Amino acid sequence: MKRRMFAWSAVLSLGASCGDTGQDHVTLKLATRGSDARSLEVDGATFVLQRAEVAVGPVYFCAAEGADTSLCDAALAELTEVVTVDALAPQSALPQKVHGVTGEVRSAIYDYGVSWFLTEQAPAPSGSAQHSAVLEGDLSRDGRTLHFVAEIDAVPLTVGASAVHGQHTRCQLGEVDVLTLVVDPYLWLRPVDVEALFALDPQATGKVTIAPGSQAYEAILQGMQNRAPVQFEWR
Repeated sequence: MKRRMFAWSAVLSLGASCGDTGQDHVTLKLATRGSDARSLEVDGATFVLQRAEVAVGPVYFCAAEGADTSLCDAALAELTEVVTVDALAPQSALPQKVHGVTGEVRSAIYDYGVSWFLTEQAPAPSGSAQHSAVLEGDLSRDGRTLHFVAEIDAVPLTVGASAVHGQHTRCQLGEVDVLTLVVDPYLWLRPVDVEALFALDPQATGKVTIAPGSQAYEAILQGMQNRAPVQFEWR
């Protein structure tokens, strides 16, 4: 891992000396769960998603409350790989694992598949991800249907930063076995201006691409990073 190599090295050092620190290595299974919804009603219109693929990772779990990169020099646990979440599917297991040491997690910092590593000149997709999220579906109202596609990139603002930081999550590592990443893309669509989205198709072709800078794009992006980010369920 390029950006936070020192964080994982610190975790390994703690684990290696667990006889002195009282900390042990832990490995958690990883799962994902998408939205329970099948549609969303907004201002008399209905959104129905047919595709919602969301790239999540890398993820760092920190002992500090509201941690950012400066407060998470040694993550308690990490998901170093980028995983793709089918955000319309029920819970499913993934082959990737979360590795760490025992201790209390209080917050998380993470990317949506687009990272700005310290060794790079600009942010770029990681692993197999091409975008942070790809949403595809239909918006229907008063007999009119608009098919939309949105390719969203949640880009870190500065080199070494994460797309989301300081997100509250709490667990005692060593007492849990599974981490589930929960993603609900319908929550991201709730603030979308229906009129503005229909206006992106003035020729009434029935198809539109949600581009950066549009109200819909920014609403989805804000949902991913602030209003309805990934939820972490520990069990």
